[in-house]
Amino acid sequence: FKEIVERVIPPSEAKKRIKGLKRVAITGRIARECIDIAYGFFTPLEGFMGKADIEAVCEKMTLANGTLWSIPIVFDVVAEE
Repeated sequence: FKEIVERVIPPSEAKKRIKGLKRVAITGRIARECIDIAYGFFTPLEGFMGKADIEAVCEKMTLANGTLWSIPIVFDVVAEE
């Protein structure tokens, strides 16, 4: 059994970490998934899926490491022109 992956930090720490980062417009769905990841709702995921996990989920309904998982969790944005 794996512990819940929680990524919530205090607002003061968040302000320090985001200083200087580029802003990206996201959909409401992506915003909700960010919150879900932060609170551990998608444990054992520690963030959005990479290519290997996405491919494994789509082909075998598992993560790349073999953990049963059926929903791709992706940060999909349109590239700026």
